Amino acid sequence: MLDGFEDPYNFGHTVRALYAAGVDGLVIRPRVWTNATGIIVRSSAGASERLPTATAESPVAAIADLRRRGIMIACAADDRRAVPVDEVDLSGPLLMVIGGERRGLKRATLDAADNLVRIPYRRHFRASLGMTAAAAVLAFTAARQRERRTED
Repeated sequence: MLDGFEDPYNFGHTVRALYAAGVDGLVIRPRVWTNATGIIVRSSAGASERLPTATAESPVAAIADLRRRGIMIACAADDRRAVPVDEVDLSGPLLMVIGGERRGLKRATLDAADNLVRIPYRRHFRASLGMTAAAAVLAFTAARQRERRTED
C-alpha cells in the first residue's frame, strides 16, 4: 500500500518498480487524478495498467481487512522500533505499507502493523529515501526472500 504520494510522476515510477519486483497488487486511497492518468501510465511504462490496484479509505482499514485474511502487515518506518528489513521474514502473504516523502505514515498505521521495518543505510544519512527507491528496495527484498523460500 502506498499512502501519501502526491506527484503523479513519482507514483508512476513507484508502480513501475513494484511491478518489476513481482508485486501481486497495489492498495491506494481513493484519489481523483483526471488529468494525470496519462502521466501515470507513461511514467510507469504501462505497469499501472497491468498491476491490479484496489482502494481503501485508510491504511488502518486496509490493515484490519487483510489481517482478518491472515496477511502479515509490515510498515516502512523511521522509528526506533523498526528493524532492518533483512531481519524480517517477508516471504509469506504480506501487505507492505509505505508512506510518502513528506509525512511518512501516521502513528495509528504504525501501531497497527505486525512489523516495522527500515532500510539500513550504509552511511550516516539523516534524510530518507523517496517513495520510489524505498518501495523498490522493500519489494525486491521480499521477492528475494520468496525465491529463497521456494528453492529450499
